[in-house]
Amino acid sequence: MKKYLFSSGEVMYERNRKKLAEGVFVAEFLQYANVEPGAEYIGVGKLNDKEVEIRFSLADDQLEHVKMKYTYNILMQSDLLNASWKAYEITYI
Repeated sequence: MKKYLFSSGEVMYERNRKKLAEGVFVAEFLQYANVEPGAEYIGVGKLNDKEVEIRFSLADDQLEHVKMKYTYNILMQSDLLNASWKAYEITYI
């Protein structure tokens, strides 16, 4: 898995944040191996000021758009973070 940082513009415009039922997740970076069906993504950052790792998968209807951006090398980390997720699991670190 590779580590992908958010761009300064994404951070400046708060595109590295995602509202979850548990609170607001502020991601520092994402980790993933590839963009494909069933892929797992890991977001590392803070949830309610506590260090967390969130493993998530994308909703099926998000995959085509994200895969296209990945293919054309224009995928931003905020595209993955702010897409609809199928499921996620939070681990406090």
